[in-house]
Amino acid sequence: MNDDQLRTLLQRGVGDLRADPAVADRAWRIAVQQERRQRFAFVAGAAAAAVLVTALIANPPSFDRTAPPASVPPSPSASSTDTPASPSVPPAGKTPESVSDQLRRISQPPWDDVNVEALPLIDTELPARLDPWGEPATALSEDPVNSALAVAQPSGRSLDIRVLGDDRRWRELDIPAIEPSFSDGSVVSLIGGSPISPDGRQLALPQPDGLAVIDLTSGSSRQFDIPAIDPTPWLARATQWAPDGTRIMMGPATSSWKGPVQPGHGWLIDVSSGDVQSVPYDATQAAFAPDGAVIEVRTPCCGYDQLWHYQGGQLTERVTVDVWLNEVAPAMGQVMAASRNVHAWVPPKGIDDQDGILAVDPGSGELLAELPMRTPHLAENAKLLGWLDHETLVFLVPDQASRTYQARVLVAWNYKSGQLSRLTDPASLPANITFALAVQQLR
Repeated sequence: MNDDQLRTLLQRGVGDLRADPAVADRAWRIAVQQERRQRFAFVAGAAAAAVLVTALIANPPSFDRTAPPASVPPSPSASSTDTPASPSVPPAGKTPESVSDQLRRISQPPWDDVNVEALPLIDTELPARLDPWGEPATALSEDPVNSALAVAQPSGRSLDIRVLGDDRRWRELDIPAIEPSFSDGSVVSLIGGSPISPDGRQLALPQPDGLAVIDLTSGSSRQFDIPAIDPTPWLARATQWAPDGTRIMMGPATSSWKGPVQPGHGWLIDVSSGDVQSVPYDATQAAFAPDGAVIEVRTPCCGYDQLWHYQGGQLTERVTVDVWLNEVAPAMGQVMAASRNVHAWVPPKGIDDQDGILAVDPGSGELLAELPMRTPHLAENAKLLGWLDHETLVFLVPDQASRTYQARVLVAWNYKSGQLSRLTDPASLPANITFALAVQQLR
């Protein structure tokens, strides 16, 4: 099943996708996960096929995951849709049992979020209660911020975007240049990825024909036109700033089957020169490294996930990891974080059969730690927001203590110690919104 078939299936099953883009995004992500699982379940369904898969995993061909960049084939140009060949089986010595043992070694106690109120509260610049519409907000044009800590938008047909300043007060984004996505004035989510610049002074919002960058300290804005951008209005896009604040990466906000890159799956915008380039990687599954390089998660057909490293648009290295990954953290520290999906072939049921969050060394592919999550709803709706420090990841999850999942909470995880903390009070953030956090402003 390709992207177009998935999109058609969703359109038939969901109906009016504009009614709630958050539901559409969630349905798309779950459909992709199910489609990926079905590929492997189909292989494991017949006894002969299962034996073949076991044999391939137990006796894989040799693959040097530590090979220098010089061994990587030449990268395609930014406009090319070809992808370098990739191994379709795990590296030598990697069997389901050894992967399972490794996951058991690094896995921390599973988390179910029921007692989130018992987690210690970290003292940050954030107010303990985050409710963007809990009280009247002043207009940004009349009351600009020095820097922004967060941005929020209601799910559905509203352009009522709120910005949280470093004074812990919310502003309403009243910028006339921001265009709706539909002719009736309704919009898809504009808050995806990490749209706030590293210094907290600018906000990058996708537009039907390109990108708008708003100066939050003055209310002024700049428009960047992107030629041949997909005008499909319900297809939300996500933005992500480079660590030095000079470039913005933009791509679709919903994940697709991570095969060959399709045209229009990503752009790189230079905010100083205005230069816009298409990129050879899927920006939906990529993140900036601290040095400005780009690391993309790729899934070769029937193989383990790989981390593809790019410098200046050129592929420099491919590193294989031992599991399948889903969403990559929009801003990574010295290690990389990604949510994890499990698949039917993993034997036998145990700690390694639970979705969760992984800390990975992007240079070697080594799995450093895993935070398993007991319930699928918790794992499927976790959103990775970025690194508070070199060891602590911040993510957003449904507050299961509310029982109705109508609220969310910000949680911090130290992957080395396993310590969990919260940044906000339980049930303080509404669930029916899209939300982004300027984690770098909390350090």
